[in-house]
Amino acid sequence: MYERVKGVFNPKNLDTLKEEFKSEIGKTLIFRYAWLMDDDDPFPNEWALICESEKSTLHRIWIPKFDLDNIEILED
Repeated sequence: MYERVKGVFNPKNLDTLKEEFKSEIGKTLIFRYAWLMDDDDPFPNEWALICESEKSTLHRIWIPKFDLDNIEILED
């Protein structure tokens, strides 16, 4: 379906980041592209990615693609 990627979590807006997710900053995690946000979403025309790293506090949480650095596509 959609590609899996790994990347370094580097959120661009720390003011709105929940405290429980701050420990994940700088970590390399696995994500899957989920949907392209539309005009009703918080970041129109930006990809939402779902965290698949089970041991991460971000597991099953979506983030905007721009919050990942050093993105590498993974083979399924």
